[in-house]
Amino acid sequence: FIELLELIKNGKVTELKAKEILRSWNVKSVSPKKDIEKHTSISGSKEIKEIIRKIIKENSKAISDYKSGETNALNFLIGQVMKLTQKRADYKTVREILEKELKN
Repeated sequence: FIELLELIKNGKVTELKAKEILRSWNVKSVSPKKDIEKHTSISGSKEIKEIIRKIIKENSKAISDYKSGETNALNFLIGQVMKLTQKRADYKTVREILEKELKN
């Protein structure tokens, strides 16, 4: 458990993934170390940008909704990124990069 907290603190695992890991420990008897290793976070902004660009290409309606002032569209796009990364991307980083990409 302490190791998981340290990984969160160091940005190796996102908070959402940590919750998922904790739930899995209650459900099955898995080696916690192996479970943590397969859920490490995506921290590189270059990798996150590539994923965001893919999401932007696939969701043109949400993009036009966002540009016309519908703020819920941004949350939808962030959700799509989190879904694609299996919650391994940092939410705040995704939001920042997505907002920058949508301004272009």
